[in-house]
Parts: sequence; structure tokens; C-alpha cells
Amino acid sequence: MGRSHSLHRSDDRQDHHGRADEFRCQHVAHPAGQRQNEWVHLRDRARHPGHQSSRNWLHRNGQTTHADLLPKWAADPGVPGGSGAAPVKSQSGLTLVEILVAMAILGIILILVTNWETQTLQLTTKTNTLATQIAELNDLSGYIGDRVRSASQVRLTGFTVNAASAVNAGKCDTTTPCLAVLALEEEVNTATTPSTVTRTWFRLVYRVEPRSTWSSVSKVPDTWADNAANNVVVVREYRDNCIEASGGVCSASSPPLTVDAYKASFSDAAFSSMSPALVTDYLSSVDQSGAAITPFALDTVTNTIILTFQSKRNVKSVTTFTPADNPMTLAVQARNVN
Repeated sequence: MGRSHSLHRSDDRQDHHGRADEFRCQHVAHPAGQRQNEWVHLRDRARHPGHQSSRNWLHRNGQTTHADLLPKWAADPGVPGGSGAAPVKSQSGLTLVEILVAMAILGIILILVTNWETQTLQLTTKTNTLATQIAELNDLSGYIGDRVRSASQVRLTGFTVNAASAVNAGKCDTTTPCLAVLALEEEVNTATTPSTVTRTWFRLVYRVEPRSTWSSVSKVPDTWADNAANNVVVVREYRDNCIEASGGVCSASSPPLTVDAYKASFSDAAFSSMSPALVTDYLSSVDQSGAAITPFALDTVTNTIILTFQSKRNVKSVTTFTPADNPMTLAVQARNVN
């Protein structure tokens, strides 16, 4: 009886410990390591179903065998590796093949972007060049057109200009076409009382000359444009003037020259000692089909001057004409020509 009583008390102590373990596992939040140890402790006790405290614990938790305990242990979020535990982040990186594939894709994208930027730059350059050439042609036509509108006389042939120094002996022919204009400019000076008017007569000759014959000190060197086979020409202006003074003479003329005599000299066969200046560069003497361009033409019936110009450039070994289809043409009425 004494031994039986002793065993019973021992079981009670074990049962008491089992209850304490159960209470601790169910209600106390321990770090993951401690919780795992507690589950291991209970698991070990469950693996010995003959143990009285294990049977008591299983009975109180509604379990029948120790096998029912293992799923509960595996599902505990505090046990590393259990199904209830938080997923472990992957520490794996990219493989060499993945890196090479990514680099290849990036290279293709960079090539496409570079090609797009190159094409955009080329288009921008072409557009800017075209706009510049159109503006230069408009300036040229407008400048000469204004002189023609105010001219009292115009001539195209039958004279030379600076024959001693100009190319082609100063001739005005199909090689070096010319347009001569006699024009009057009046300038009002309001600084005096009463206002005064200064009248200046100009003899102007616009002459188309091959760029290849033009002095190298007066132009920007360009191997392509200076090749006579490329038919690049320039327009130069030759001029002199007569400022009217009292008595109807030209001031500062030596020997003295009357205004009437100066105007009459516009019909001379030779103009000499005229000052040259560049008006424009990079024109073409032939169009894109190879036909000759006539820069100056006169309709004697309507006293209309027909100005015809076409620009020609070579950019990155590509020759372009502006306008691209046909030369630019401007008809100017010489309103003061009788």
C-alpha cells in the first residue's frame, strides 16, 4: 500500500508537471528557440505513450495518440521549418547565362536608341541646311528685286565690267551673266532745319561668276565647290555712285562729272573702276537635270525682270539642290523703266 501510494503521488507530480508544460506551451509566448525546445519535450513524451503524464496531457488536449501531436507541432509558427513558420527569403542570385541574356537585350536596346538618335540628328541637320538655303535665296531675290523696282534703267548685255581685272575679261555672256541697274536712292536728313534730301545715283552690275575663278583670299576654301566640274557659282555686285551736289554735279568726282553725264554713262559699252562685293555663294549654274539656269531674263514688253536661282550644296558627300525640284523664280516689275 505504501508503494502504491508513493507511485500515485509520483504520477500526480508528473501529471502536475505535464499540466505546467501544457499551460506554458499554450499561453506563454517564448522566443522561437524556446518554443521549439518545448515542443521537442512534448514530442518526446508523446513518443512514450505508456508514460502516465503523456496520456494525461493527450487526454486533456483531445488527442488520442502521440501521432496526433506531430501535425500540431509542425504547424506551430514558432518552430523553424514548420508549415506555420514565416517563409525564408531566397538568397540566390542571377546565373551567368541570365546576366549574359540581360546584357544582350540591353545592347540591342542601346543600338536601337543610338540609330534613332543618329537618324534624328541627320534629319535635323538636313532640315536646318534646307531652311538656311531657302532663306539665302529669298534674301538674294529680295535684295536684287528691290533694286530692280526702283531702277530707272536696266541692261543685261552689250557691256563689260572691270575688264582688266574681272574673270572672263569682264564680259556679260552665258558664262558670266549680268544684270545692270541704274537706281536712285534718296535719304532725308531731319537733323537740319529745314530738312534736306540727299540724292545718290548708283550704277549696279550683278554678275554670276564661277566660284572656281574667284580669288582664294575672298572666299572660304571648299574643295568640292571650287571644282569647276560641280558648276558652283557666286553672285557679285559691282558698283559706283554719284552723289548730287549743288549745280547738278556729282560731288567728289574727278574730273567733275554732271549728274546727267553720269546717268548717260549707263549706256556705255564698258564699266570700269567699279567696287566689287559678294552678294551670295553656293548657287548652281545648272539644275538637277543638267539644264543651264538663266539667272537674269528681261521681258521687254512688260519691263519685267525674271530672277532664277537654285542653291547647290554638298553635305557629307551628298549633293543637294534647293529647291529640290526646280529653281526658284521671281518676276520683278521695273516700274520706273520707260
